[in-house]
Amino acid sequence: MHLKKSVMLFTIVTACAPLSTTAKTQVWQDNFGGVGINRSVWTYDVGNSGWGNNELQNYTDDNTNAYIENGNLVIQALRNTDGSFSSARLKTLGRLSYKYGTIEARIKLPDLDTGL
Repeated sequence: MHLKKSVMLFTIVTACAPLSTTAKTQVWQDNFGGVGINRSVWTYDVGNSGWGNNELQNYTDDNTNAYIENGNLVIQALRNTDGSFSSARLKTLGRLSYKYGTIEARIKLPDLDTGL
């Protein structure tokens, strides 16, 4: 079982003028153009056995669960040989912080006909 989520672009923009205008200035973006996940920005939430939201998968920092492919961040859930599932959770907590602004992301989800 392979589930892929591709995040092609993360952009954070902040308002640079009074709230009555719509002018925005981009302050950060990640196009995932490198060979690997930028660990100075992204960190992993790692846990298992129902950790997080009582989910079935174990969250890893393994590059089979989260990697860069053709300019996309791929987060992939895998069924392991023992029948368990593994996936990845990435966050910027403690690395990027903005008080006001807009966050934009382009995300491709797998076919959801059989569930997620």
